[in-house]
Amino acid sequence: MSETDGAIDVSYLVPAFRAGDTIEDALRSALAQEGARVEAIVVDDASDDDTAERVARLAENEPRIRLIRLARNGGPSGARNAAIAAAAGRFLAVLDADDTLEPTRTRDLLDLARLTGADIVADDLLRLDHAGRPVSRALPPGPAPYGFALDPVSYCADNVPMAGRFGTGYLKPMVRARFVADHRLAYDPAVRVGEDFLFWLEALLAGARYVVSSRAGYRYSARPGSLSHRIAAARLDELAAGLDRLVARRPDAASEPETARALARYRAGLSRARGFLDAVDDAKAGRRREAASRLGRDPATWPLALRYGGEAVANRLRRRGA
Repeated sequence: MSETDGAIDVSYLVPAFRAGDTIEDALRSALAQEGARVEAIVVDDASDDDTAERVARLAENEPRIRLIRLARNGGPSGARNAAIAAAAGRFLAVLDADDTLEPTRTRDLLDLARLTGADIVADDLLRLDHAGRPVSRALPPGPAPYGFALDPVSYCADNVPMAGRFGTGYLKPMVRARFVADHRLAYDPAVRVGEDFLFWLEALLAGARYVVSSRAGYRYSARPGSLSHRIAAARLDELAAGLDRLVARRPDAASEPETARALARYRAGLSRARGFLDAVDDAKAGRRREAASRLGRDPATWPLALRYGGEAVANRLRRRGA
């Protein structure tokens, strides 16, 4: 299919799990996009609430909504792959089930892709707190809207786990469907945390041109709790294994010297985060000596302890007589 043949400009891929409270707002914001033809493909990932029923009711009178129901929960990667397989748009874009879009967002990104010839385009996002109040943006502010390009080196550097930045790894890009098909891109079904990072990194290693605008068109709902409380250490092991598989698929691009160094720094960040989360788990379980020993053996974890929970860990140790 050529990029002028399709009736749909953008397919919004909407993985949904227990999203009954938010899915309708997300879909309405997608369907309200101005100056662009969109569809919303919702993949219900075996939810045990009324997510699918709410989507089905909306879809009764709205042909732009399609619902796919998975019999077993496969995680965000599996849901996104199912949506990609069903998509008909010239571009693909992920919309999380608890987020929303500004009305001109799609048109702005389509124009950016046309003007730059980019395969991937993204915009800044507006981070909202639990009450829906704006609290921050992902990108640094400028005196006027600006744009920049990402490559594998800069993308790795900006996405080291638990590095204390809210940057490009949180963006929700839009990609040409033809590029995804031509390079056989897919989300790694074995990865449940960091799956987006691997997908967009592989696109960059496959030669994608990725351009970012500082205009904010995506409204991101922040989840409560610190990062260290949300990520299980085993999920980082899955991410590391996924990175190994990615490098094996793209050995030539991954072995380019600057890229190889960037990947090594990213791996070191994964290891550092893993060590810190192990210490947190030890402290929570009352293994005070093990927690203190882990932090003491690896100075690289100290900045994470200070940033993400050193006080909490220290309090636990003090309460238990450390």
